[in-house]
Amino acid sequence: MPVGTLIGYTLGELIMMGFNNELYRLSFGLAAKTLAWSWLCVIAAAAISSLVVRRRLDRLDLVGVLKTRE
Repeated sequence: MPVGTLIGYTLGELIMMGFNNELYRLSFGLAAKTLAWSWLCVIAAAAISSLVVRRRLDRLDLVGVLKTRE
């Protein structure tokens, strides 16, 4: 996640630099609260998806799957 944050920050700055011209100027700012919130959302999504996968794996009938011929 730190590498993704660094890439996202750099990409955001590059996009804002591309929008700057002589008519208007946009600044790029990123608060620590925003980073914390985004990391929390990513961790929560990963936890929820892993719980869903775990639930499906627990319900899988391995004997039936292994007996199936291809």
